[in-house]
Amino acid sequence: MSKEFDFINEMVLSLQSCNNFLDFFDNLYIKIKDFIPCTRVGIAIILNDSKEIQAIANRSDSEKIFLESGYKVELKNSSLNEIIQSNKARIINDLESYYEKKSNSESTKLILMEGIKSSLTLPLKTGGETIGVIFFSSNIKNIFNESHIDFLQTVATPLAALVEKSRLIMRLKEQNRLLEESFQIKNEFVTQLQKEVTKQTKIIQERNSEFQTLLNVARLVSQTTKIEEIIEKLYPIISKTFDINSLSFNLLSRQKDKLKMIYISDSGLNIERFDIFETIHKSKWFTSLNYSNYSNSQNGLNFVDSDFLSDSSYEELYFFRKNGSHYQTITPLSYQNLSLGVFILGKQKKSVFSQKERGFLAELFDILKIGLYNSINITQLSHDKQRFEEKSSYLSLEIDKDFSEIVGESKPLKNLLDEIKKVAPTNATVLIQGETGAGKELIARAIHQKSSRSKEIFVKINCAALSESLITSELFGHEKGAFTGAIDRKIGKFELADKGTIFLDEIGEISHDVQIKLLRVLQERELERVGGNKTIRVDVRVIAATNKDLKKEVEKNSFRADLYYRLNVFPLYLPPLRERKDDIIPLCKHFVKKYSTIMGKNITEIPEKGIELLLNYPFYGNIRELENLIERSVILSDSNSLTLPFKELISTSKNILKDNIDDGIDFETNNILSLDEVIEKYLKKVMEYTKWKIYGEDGAAKLLNIPPTTLQSKLKKLKIK
Repeated sequence: MSKEFDFINEMVLSLQSCNNFLDFFDNLYIKIKDFIPCTRVGIAIILNDSKEIQAIANRSDSEKIFLESGYKVELKNSSLNEIIQSNKARIINDLESYYEKKSNSESTKLILMEGIKSSLTLPLKTGGETIGVIFFSSNIKNIFNESHIDFLQTVATPLAALVEKSRLIMRLKEQNRLLEESFQIKNEFVTQLQKEVTKQTKIIQERNSEFQTLLNVARLVSQTTKIEEIIEKLYPIISKTFDINSLSFNLLSRQKDKLKMIYISDSGLNIERFDIFETIHKSKWFTSLNYSNYSNSQNGLNFVDSDFLSDSSYEELYFFRKNGSHYQTITPLSYQNLSLGVFILGKQKKSVFSQKERGFLAELFDILKIGLYNSINITQLSHDKQRFEEKSSYLSLEIDKDFSEIVGESKPLKNLLDEIKKVAPTNATVLIQGETGAGKELIARAIHQKSSRSKEIFVKINCAALSESLITSELFGHEKGAFTGAIDRKIGKFELADKGTIFLDEIGEISHDVQIKLLRVLQERELERVGGNKTIRVDVRVIAATNKDLKKEVEKNSFRADLYYRLNVFPLYLPPLRERKDDIIPLCKHFVKKYSTIMGKNITEIPEKGIELLLNYPFYGNIRELENLIERSVILSDSNSLTLPFKELISTSKNILKDNIDDGIDFETNNILSLDEVIEKYLKKVMEYTKWKIYGEDGAAKLLNIPPTTLQSKLKKLKIK
């Protein structure tokens, strides 16, 4: 598209400085072949009496031209009359078949003699008037299509201006020649002729002014890629030309569910965004315009003149009403089968645009819509690129982590997996409750992998690891300049997880303000970036996790009740490792294999003594603590048998055991216990911990640091069995 822009810009600049039409035509014929597959180009103009049409320029790859410049034919007997009357381009991709049907067409016969097989003909229009046609021909059949018409119309508009200029100059030369030959005529005729010359000169000056405006617009769209900047710079160019005091461009999203209104007047630029589907039901303005029909228009411009501002209930037109605009002209734009949006031009005076003004507007929008088309595509590509880069960056952090299976054989874990199988295929929100280190993230990933969203992204965020200001930006994103340090726009985790799953770990740690914003996403499936006013819809499955009792947090007013019920659609409880001891050994073996492979060791055995000690260890840090313990043990191991830090495990178990014995108070009755009662409770816990083993390194006597016989006496005395 940049190559096409360079070509159009070059032709426009060449037209501005060109005084010899044929020189320009030679240059056009050479350059146009880079874009249009033609072997012949010709121009014919309507003569002054509108009865005949005459060829004025021809260029061809053929050595012999049979249809030469100067060839004339009556317009009413010419097939070109259809093009001039309809003002539409015509493609004939098989001239031989066409001539068989219209054998009386002398011009068709002549170009067939030159070896021409197909042709594309466009009307030349200027100031709303058709002045002739331009032919693009080829010696190959079926070579032209509709896309060639879109491109050639951008060339035909300024070319028509030069043809008209040349025609006017030729007319002036002819009139001057007649003036010289009729020097003897009466003064009245001379005076009348001078008036005609003045009139024609004025027309040329007006066209030169319009041509300069078209040139300024062409430069603007070739140098600017942002729509807002295009509209802002366009307004001063055309406001005086068309006597308007306000302008807006209403851009429809490609999904046709959002409308962005860019409004400008002498007071400055304003930008508003509306949800089309919501507004259509609420606004009489959209109903009156039948906006959806305009947005699908593919056949050029349609002018609709109506004084919509007479009804103050049109809230969307507040800007026009505030600026004192009374009358509006609506012109929908499209390019290459893409609906670009609708231009609204506001006039202070109750007057419609003349036919001449509309013709000039059509020329202007022919250039403008190419720039808008590029701007829309560049903006979309930039957004897609940023989303792709952030998604790729996020996935690169996850690629080395293996969450392909959950290790364990305990009944509580199997029950949990059964619940996962039931909830995973749905889109229900899941709340996972469990202690720190128990494997809540692994459960969340299992739900995602078993769901219909498994091929999409899984995004996790630890709510406890970020401050309130940072977590808002991380979850919902921010616009450029939203706060100090926001040097660029950032896509939030919810946008990143669109069509996928987001895992909100430590959800109980977020503040009330963040809870309100999160509630909106869960309820409405929409959000706004920090510092922005654009509503963004998201399709995300939410899985949350916490080590807190959220129900108690709701009772303490630390957590919103409405958010809790939104999250608690399907609650899952992940038991701590000490409540599923059957999982300890399978997990140990899993971690031994994992870290043995990483460290290049061959550990195949876990000592019996170690297994018994691990099964009795409470693991308040859960799986995370177990994994750290095994990693340390693999480092310590020098043989194929795992070396566990037995002394540390026994010492830690003893301290944990002591911490679990109360200070001699029965909290159920709130009574002080006797010394024998405290000793009895303590000895029972120790014996349960050692599985009633008295002798040996891991026996109760060793833990209590007393002789085995003394322990047996105490057990007998206190009748502990």
